[in-house]
Formats: sequence, structure tokens, C-alpha cells
Amino acid sequence: MTARGQPRQGGTINSCDLMHEDGVWHLWLTLDCPVIQRRHGAASCAFDWGSETVLTLAVKTADADADETVANPRWFQTARDRLGDLARSVNRKTRGSNRRRKATKTLAREKRRVANRRKDWQHKTLAAVIARFGVIAAETLSIQTLTRSAAGTVEEPGSNVKQKSGLNREILDTAPAQFYSMVRHKAADAGSLFLEAPTRALKPSQRCPCCWSVGKKALGERTHTCSGCGHTAPRDFTSARVVLRWAHDTLTSTGQDLSEAA
Repeated sequence: MTARGQPRQGGTINSCDLMHEDGVWHLWLTLDCPVIQRRHGAASCAFDWGSETVLTLAVKTADADADETVANPRWFQTARDRLGDLARSVNRKTRGSNRRRKATKTLAREKRRVANRRKDWQHKTLAAVIARFGVIAAETLSIQTLTRSAAGTVEEPGSNVKQKSGLNREILDTAPAQFYSMVRHKAADAGSLFLEAPTRALKPSQRCPCCWSVGKKALGERTHTCSGCGHTAPRDFTSARVVLRWAHDTLTSTGQDLSEAA
């Protein structure tokens, strides 16, 4: 048996879990650490999650403010042809045959490989984020609402069903629920503060980060132009800026500021 990874600090092993999945054994060890070492940066940020660009970051430091982006690796698109070939290979085999069982295992291994690459990328990306920021904010996501089908019913059929199906596939390829779960866990583990803004009340994609006015935009509008103050910027950046300002106001109302929280 080979082992990968190492704990960030030493401790006493107090539990062990062993699991078999798709022909691979996994071992998890839980350590009891006498003194937990917290590691996080001093800056603050808010991010806007998306399928085109996974993360759009609004960054606040002691010296200046900045915007950053993290591109979508598109793991499913990269492996789509390979997965399609393997799925067709399974369908060509006779049910119950050894050849079908072998082809099914090969397909399962490829799917696990894609999932592992996605998860590894999320771990590394968030580890880099946590290392830089002591306060992280984001709007609350409803995955079920985001990926709701547009098919409709027989009496009232939906529109743009094929396009919505493709969008749902792209959304799920980024594994947003897993991503948010990792943010919460890693932030708590490092001692960072993770704040989730109430999306419906705040309306980050409709609100101006400068004058705080709300103006409705269609989903296809990717540039924010405020009719009140004239502020213009890419829509994802303004959403992240709104969430960052909300986080600042929330902490200030409790007697903290972003630097103190970090």
C-alpha cells in the first residue's frame, strides 16, 4: 500500500476509516492535535462564483483594492470524448457478460479520474485563497434553483431546453456544492472568517457597488452600467464588490473591521 499526503502538523491518531470504491481502497486517519496551528493571510476578499469563470475575486488589502479571476478548467469538456467512447463500449456489450463488467469498470475508473482531478484542483485553488485571506465572503448559492430543468410540462413545455441542459451540465461540472463545502471547512480549519451574503435580499448581480442602487439586468447582460452614478464594470466584478462591501458593513456593525477580523 502507498500513502499520499501528509498532515500539516503532528498529533496522535485517534480514528481510522477504510473504504473500498471502484476497485480502489482509501484510508483516512484522524489526528488529535494538542495545539491547532492556524494559517491564513491578512487580506480580505469576496468572490463571485460562475461557470464561465469559476471565481471572480474582489480583493481588499491594506494598500489597495484589486480584482482577479480564476478560469474554469472544464474537466468534463476535456474528458467528454473519452467518456462517450467508454459509455458506447459498455452499451455494445451483452448484459451480464464479463466483457460488459470489465467495460463498466473502465468507465467508472475514468469518471473517478475526472472527479479526482476536479477535487484536487479545488483543494489546491482554495488552499491558495485561504493562505492569502483572513476574511472571505460570497453570496449564498441555491444549487437546486441554478440547475432546475427548463423542460416544463406537457401542457406548458419550456423554452431553450437544450441550451439550459448544457448550462446545467457546465454548472455541475464545477461542483459548486462541493466547492462551497470546501470553503467552509478550510476557512474554519485555518481560522479564517467565511461570510455568506443573503442573495435575495442583497441582489449582488443587480446592485451597484458604488451608489448601492438596484437596477434589474437580463441574464445576458455581462456589463454593469449604473443609471444613477454612471459606474461601469464587468458584471461579475461588480457582484463581487457588492458582496465585499456587504461583508465590510456587516463586520463594522458588530464592532469589527476587515483587518481586525483577519
